[in-house]
Amino acid sequence: MENEAMEVLDIGILMIVLALCIVTGVSSTFMTNKRAYGYNEAYMQDKNTTIKNNAYVLTEYGAYDASLSKAELMLITQIQDSNMPAPKSLKVHGTQFNIDYTYKEYLTIYGQYMAGAILDDDKDTRYIITYEYETDDKGKTKNSFFNFAVTN
Repeated sequence: MENEAMEVLDIGILMIVLALCIVTGVSSTFMTNKRAYGYNEAYMQDKNTTIKNNAYVLTEYGAYDASLSKAELMLITQIQDSNMPAPKSLKVHGTQFNIDYTYKEYLTIYGQYMAGAILDDDKDTRYIITYEYETDDKGKTKNSFFNFAVTN
């Protein structure tokens, strides 16, 4: 009888230790995943071209102002390959389109989307690129894209 009581006590202690280990491990896993996701979004923002007034812009290399012309915007839609950075979505003047396929036959479609969006702009119009995202009620990212805004 005494051996059975000791075995039950051993199993009880083992269950308590396992429960503590699992709770600690799961919570640290969720926190690590949350931090990694935050680092990923910060990294995407750091990779993007900045605006003129940002302190990180290279000022010593002439007239570089981190802006793109209409022709350069068209080129962006034509040179993307399978390594295009996520979210693989572009937005110009409120028109958003995804770069889903990178096969050669689809490139003209993306060029037509971009041309339609910037057709009415002046030929000297300059654009800046920013990474933007929208969140839902719970704070999760529901839509993210590279936004091409007109500079003044």
